[in-house]
Amino acid sequence: MTISGAARHFCLIMLSGFILSLVMPAAQAAGTLRNIDGTWDSKYGVIELKMEGQSKKGDAIVSGSYISGSNVAPIAWGRLENSVLKIEYYMKWRPMWGYAEFILDGDQGVMRGKYFQAGTSGEWILNRRGGGSLKSRTDLKTIANPATERAPRIFSVEGKWDSSFGEVNLKGTSLAVVKQLNGSFTKPDGKVAKITFGSFMRQPGGGILKINYECPWNKSKGTAQFRPDQNMGGRMLVGVYNEGGKTGPWLLCRPANYKF
Repeated sequence: MTISGAARHFCLIMLSGFILSLVMPAAQAAGTLRNIDGTWDSKYGVIELKMEGQSKKGDAIVSGSYISGSNVAPIAWGRLENSVLKIEYYMKWRPMWGYAEFILDGDQGVMRGKYFQAGTSGEWILNRRGGGSLKSRTDLKTIANPATERAPRIFSVEGKWDSSFGEVNLKGTSLAVVKQLNGSFTKPDGKVAKITFGSFMRQPGGGILKINYECPWNKSKGTAQFRPDQNMGGRMLVGVYNEGGKTGPWLLCRPANYKF
């Protein structure tokens, strides 16, 4: 027995429809967002999360804080896309920015992931307080222009920075391709050092900041060079100072409320 061309075409259409009926529910399930609102416990402290809405792309906009003992680090940016949570948080007490990615197991109420902090990284596991399966979230409103965005790769270095040695303020003195700067940094004890010269050369993915400084309280002079952190971009510059042959790390961090 043979099958006519028309009959064969009809069978192919029916088979395609059957395959799509199997695939579509899985795709829809993959795009479902679980409700991650609430308190999450970990060996590094507590994370409080809140889903504020969703972007035009459909990922959830997440806010909250990371609490370590008596210290609170605000989450300056957070997104949940399907089962992947990404956050940027600011630990002012160090000071240091951190970035973390987690994969959510919504049935178990667990997130397994990794943190990245100025070149160091490690495993980070979050457990939803109370445990249990997380319900789906279908009531999120679309926020056309979210108030929070990821750390930028193109940025200016002028203005205020928190740092390992106190508050740093940089001021541009030229509009050349290699921007020239000066400024100061104020130590926690109130002593003020003068940044006599600085330069910032933009490069793909960031740039290089160099400064020369003088410390009048001990008549010492030093230099430092910084590059943007690979995860935090313009929110954190990772550097090294050299003061009379003595060297060490120096971090520059934009405050959590800084607007790019």
